[in-house]
Amino acid sequence: MTQRFRNFLPFIFEHECVFAKGHYGDYKFVIAEEVKGDDGGITKWGCDIREFGESPFNLSVDDIRNLTMDGATNLYWRNWNRFHVEDMKYPLGEAWFNCKIVSGVKQANLILNRTGQDAGRFIKDQQRVNLMIVQANPYDQKFLAGWQNRLDDLQKFLHIQTS
Repeated sequence: MTQRFRNFLPFIFEHECVFAKGHYGDYKFVIAEEVKGDDGGITKWGCDIREFGESPFNLSVDDIRNLTMDGATNLYWRNWNRFHVEDMKYPLGEAWFNCKIVSGVKQANLILNRTGQDAGRFIKDQQRVNLMIVQANPYDQKFLAGWQNRLDDLQKFLHIQTS
């Protein structure tokens, strides 16, 4: 695992982990969740059955429920390599990878194709897309504040200025 990946992984875990009641922030108490309206299905450490239940991962619902921090780290590392994030310039690769986790590869690539190699433009466009998703699917309104706050945190984490 590269230092770049290791530096970014804490951001992902901070925004993806759900903890047992009374144990917020204690990674020994990360729990699986299944949120109504979230197409990813059962999720733990941000690894959902929709993506990781398919090839090349082929995890079961029980695999997701029993996923450890080391297991999630290895899954993210495999994905980081699978999509050649290390070959993307910094911090664009991190912005793309974050979007891929939240919205999927297709959406991350659409945004990348529109915005080019500028991480600030990428994040600004992802914010715009989030608003469009909610306009098209009002049920997703419950996710919007979290999506937008995560992008604000991402800008701070990566020291990106958007105009």
